[in-house]
Amino acid sequence: MFEGVGIVPDAWRAPLASPAVVLIAVARAAIGLSTHLGEMRRAGYGPLMLGTLTWMTVAITGLVLQFAGGSW
Repeated sequence: MFEGVGIVPDAWRAPLASPAVVLIAVARAAIGLSTHLGEMRRAGYGPLMLGTLTWMTVAITGLVLQFAGGSW
């Protein structure tokens, strides 16, 4: 996002790439570690199916837009 508007100078891109990947991995791990499987079982399949359907919709929409825009 910031690269597109020119906020991040070219010289900063490489040094910022590695910490960004590490921070994303840490955030995803924190989300995973705070997940309680017992609560997910009690919630049932409805929320799981809703999440799966939402993920599929976002993925398919992204692929269609890439194909329509000639990026794929």
